[in-house]
Amino acid sequence: AVYALGVRLALLRGAIDVVEEDAGQDACEVPKSWVFKLDSPGCWGGATYAMFHSDRCEVDILEGDHPDFARYADGGRVAVVVDRSATASQDRRLHWMIWGVDPADCEDLYLAVQPTPEAAGGVQRKLNQELEGVLKNLRKTRTQAFPNMCGA
Repeated sequence: AVYALGVRLALLRGAIDVVEEDAGQDACEVPKSWVFKLDSPGCWGGATYAMFHSDRCEVDILEGDHPDFARYADGGRVAVVVDRSATASQDRRLHWMIWGVDPADCEDLYLAVQPTPEAAGGVQRKLNQELEGVLKNLRKTRTQAFPNMCGA
């Protein structure tokens, strides 16, 4: 769970850098607080959401299933990444939409943070199947190359 959080934060930090660079040209203010749903809520004491503060590079694990987002936000709107990535092919790409949401409007935040069915289930399922195939091929190759060491 910690590794997945680290990967998520690295992707998020990269996306923030790109958005801030693009926003500088449009004189648009980029939110400093970014909300996302945790991948493994059972590992975080029942917390379901986290908020990344890009200005101080800190993460708050928000308490409960329905946290008070405004309490954790630094004022103004918060950014929500809506993951629309729907493929697990050789050409993997992130397809994120970024919404600016008022943290006091929790219903908008809950709706925005929910992954789409194809992103939530479909991609993970495809990635799992692809990984299983690679591992099977790896075991087969090792067994053929080293039959005495692999118990074949």
